Amino acid sequence: MLQGLDAVPWADLGHAYGSAADVPGLLWKLLDPDPKVRSETLWTLYGNVFHQGTRYPATAHVIPFMIEMCASPQVPDRGDLLRYWGSLITGYFSVLERPCWGDGERVYDYGQVLAPDPGDSSWDDYSAALHHVYRESIKGHGVVCNLLADDDHSVRAGAAWVLACLPTMASASVPRLQARLGVEPSGWVRAAVGFALGELGASAPLHSILADDPLPAARCMAACELARIAPTEALIEPLLQFVSEPIEGYDNIPGAGGKSTGDAAFSISNLPPETQRKAIPAICDRLEQAVRSTPCHSSAHSLLLHSRSAVVRLAS
Repeated sequence: MLQGLDAVPWADLGHAYGSAADVPGLLWKLLDPDPKVRSETLWTLYGNVFHQGTRYPATAHVIPFMIEMCASPQVPDRGDLLRYWGSLITGYFSVLERPCWGDGERVYDYGQVLAPDPGDSSWDDYSAALHHVYRESIKGHGVVCNLLADDDHSVRAGAAWVLACLPTMASASVPRLQARLGVEPSGWVRAAVGFALGELGASAPLHSILADDPLPAARCMAACELARIAPTEALIEPLLQFVSEPIEGYDNIPGAGGKSTGDAAFSISNLPPETQRKAIPAICDRLEQAVRSTPCHSSAHSLLLHSRSAVVRLAS
């Protein structure tokens, strides 16, 4: 395990706090038998080679070891490692936030190709880091596809998340995700698969999830993704329902932007303009009902905060 770690010139590579000489020791600690040590170590790795969403020259060199650890059933917390790996590829990425990533040739941010600034060496360095991360991650695509059938539901969900972060591999990923959807017993994993299918542009299975899945979280995710890739007026009613009925545990799904109410309210802004305008009174009414029925004042306040910005967008 972790063979070749010492062959990487970590001391010559940079991350958020300077030299990446500390990274190999941290990667070894991810295998520590103490779960607290592993958790604290992953937190540290989120802060140095992925600092507030930024990727660095050292970041791509972490990927081969993520692939190796995720592929081994003996490694603990592989679901968490997969979530981390996906974040290294795309930065902050959810129903609410669009990824910033490089496909090896172009850099994308919020769905737009970013034009380089001639003479900006810092841009050249950053885009090179993004491209390097993506190229290394593609090498693990086969591993991730196999993990869709892992015994651990958190690993299956994490695998779907990584596939969502590799859009150039959509033609190979979508059939594997659809096949998993047909046999997946965990609704939480089906919701993660729904996010991945939406991000990879596969709308047909999302309609099936929205119509037939028994788990509200999976249906909510399907509705949110459909609003982005295949927006129609028919989505307004399910989205309004999810605005007014908070789903417990939804925010733990890979790709969730936070509470289900906030994701649903935000997603209404992706519907056709006339549908958006018609929805404003209904959103306000359902938000008021939801707040009245929420016993915890802090939860009600959070619900309003998550949804207010979406209502403002619709009204503008």
